[in-house]
Amino acid sequence: MAESIITTKKPHSLVDLQRKLTLYTMLLGGILMLIFGFTNLFTEVPLFIVLMKLGLSIPFFIAYFLIIKKLPHQWMLNAILVFCYIGIVINFFYNQGSNGPTDYTIFLFTIVITALVNGVLKWIWLTLVFFTFAGLYFAEVNGWIAINTEYSTPFGAFWDNVLGFFWILVFWVMGLWILLKNYNAQYNLLVQTKNEKEEANEKLELLNHKKTKLLALLSHDLKSPMASLQLTLELFEMGILDHGNMETLLKNLKRQNIHLSNVLNNTLNWVMIELGEKDEKKETTHIQGLTKEIFDTMEVTASAKNLNLTYQQQGENLILDLDPNPVKIILKNLLDNAIKFSKEGEEVTLALSASLDFLAWEVSNPGEVLTEKTQRDLFTLMVEPGYGTQKEKGSGLGLSLSKEIAESIGMNLSYRYEKGRHYFSLNKAL
Repeated sequence: MAESIITTKKPHSLVDLQRKLTLYTMLLGGILMLIFGFTNLFTEVPLFIVLMKLGLSIPFFIAYFLIIKKLPHQWMLNAILVFCYIGIVINFFYNQGSNGPTDYTIFLFTIVITALVNGVLKWIWLTLVFFTFAGLYFAEVNGWIAINTEYSTPFGAFWDNVLGFFWILVFWVMGLWILLKNYNAQYNLLVQTKNEKEEANEKLELLNHKKTKLLALLSHDLKSPMASLQLTLELFEMGILDHGNMETLLKNLKRQNIHLSNVLNNTLNWVMIELGEKDEKKETTHIQGLTKEIFDTMEVTASAKNLNLTYQQQGENLILDLDPNPVKIILKNLLDNAIKFSKEGEEVTLALSASLDFLAWEVSNPGEVLTEKTQRDLFTLMVEPGYGTQKEKGSGLGLSLSKEIAESIGMNLSYRYEKGRHYFSLNKAL
């Protein structure tokens, strides 16, 4: 199958572009030889010159099909140039010499050599063409070679030159058009490839930053609980701890263990999302039941801190096909965050709003307004980890993870501050 005249494939090299240009030069050259041959039937060109031009179209078309088969194009191009060179010399002798249209053909021949031949052969060809035809013109002027330079009528010279000039002009315009179109197509593809590479590098740089940040967070968050556990075990082995101290330390270890579990779970989920290994598993889910399950789970954590966790619901009782696990992870992180940064006696709210075309969860808690930088970095690993109202350690990973999970399942996670309360909203148009 013939290749498209205008390339739409991503460029591999300039050699690939040159191969395409050679391909279309062979096609146009073959067509040009046929046109020259047929139009010369109506001029005073000798019949054997007409047949020679018609015959020259054959190697052009053969080369065209061989190049399509991805065979090396340079040797075929040079073989065709040899045929053309011989043909032009013969045409000079038998088609009115410098008074005929051979000049136009020599000019086009030189352009093709300059554009398509590589390396030393290009300069050999250009030197050969220059000295050959300079020598022929010189020999003609001095009468050293016999050339019939007389047309039977003035119109004979007119038609021969005009037709030759016209068809070579058509060849040149078509070739130039193909060259420019291919160049523009290749240039656009190169720009696209460059942009894709830059985008990939930016993503890689961001991923590396996330990895570095994650390793720093993990090393910091894991160090303290492990050190506390080691110290407790050593004190227990030494028999230094009494019953009261032991109970206090165990409570401490329990809180650290909960924090450590959250960090590890969030880390595992984040890694699986980044690797694209977290498949969506949809199931028929009762939205109100799912929300109440999350609320009941987190109520225990809120009660341990003497917080009032309330649940609000409005709208339809929806049943949807969705994967409940991502929603659970996000809402648990949002509630964990709200509980962590709320003081004893304050109210944390989980609200559900559902309709046939919109679904939204909202987690809110009281607190001071965040700085502009913190709000800007809130859903990234750039946010600085903080401590809760009872010195609970934050990893800075939960909100970033929640944002990525939300986007991966087509939901929107947003934040706003209003009337002394923080509001995190997870919503989706149905």
